[in-house]
Amino acid sequence: MQRLLLLSILAIFSTEAISQSIGLERVNFLPDTDAYAKIGYRFSSLEVETPKNTTMTTEVDNSTNLLTGEYAHRFGRKFFAGLRFFYEEASENAVSYGIPFPRRFTSHGVKEPELFFLYRLKEQSGSTGLFDLSFAFSPKGGKREIDRDNSNRLNARNILRFSLSHGLLEEDWEFKSTLGFHYFGRGVEENGEESMDYTLEAYRELFFDFTTQYGASEWLFVNAGIGVLYRGTQDVYDEKRARREIQAGTGSLFHVGFKKPLSEWSLIGFNYSLLRRDYFVKGVTSNLEGNESLQTFELTYTMAF
Repeated sequence: MQRLLLLSILAIFSTEAISQSIGLERVNFLPDTDAYAKIGYRFSSLEVETPKNTTMTTEVDNSTNLLTGEYAHRFGRKFFAGLRFFYEEASENAVSYGIPFPRRFTSHGVKEPELFFLYRLKEQSGSTGLFDLSFAFSPKGGKREIDRDNSNRLNARNILRFSLSHGLLEEDWEFKSTLGFHYFGRGVEENGEESMDYTLEAYRELFFDFTTQYGASEWLFVNAGIGVLYRGTQDVYDEKRARREIQAGTGSLFHVGFKKPLSEWSLIGFNYSLLRRDYFVKGVTSNLEGNESLQTFELTYTMAF
């Protein structure tokens, strides 16, 4: 991690031009290489605000640190397949689970790996854009353990991600529009702080995102985007069968970032995103409402082979 941060600082002040590109900097990502690997660090902060008359905690801050690793290999001219690996540590409040109390849960551990595919349905031809298809699947590996010394951060459910995107490259500008679908299956979470298991029912997300990127030079690319995300209702049950219905609805998404090639075969990237949406929990005995803001900072290093 220290080496990655040092490379990032040195690269920002370096102005050595890259003579040619294999596509690592593209937002419509499908590089001209046999394989690539990526490592990253992501910090996320989730703020949940609720009215004073509905909860003992009127403002809650949740945070997670996530380390990621990714490797993909090309199979054919238009197809990549690969694996992603995750390690996460988190500090969460009970409000995130729809419980109106200021309890805090901390845990750390591995998450299930994710198998993913990237496929170019159609290459760009003149002013006619390209089309890309992406698919990812993370299998359920067991219960997620919260507030345990030997905890894991397993997803505790099957997760399916699918997206279709349209892109266009015009000289120094690049554009990408993406329509996506996420499915989070049914799972179980073991909460050591409360000595209780929670059943997490399945829910779905739909999103649309538009991103544009500008090549300020051969060694610096800046990008920004906006989007909307709809999260369906999720039911949560405890062992006493007390039911809570978490409704997040539609949220607005904004993100900005930059990419800095270090050579023809490697680059670093930084991205900041902000997601805002309403937050409502319908419980058996009481309701909880408010809004939530999710801020994410991510630093990545990508190398092609």
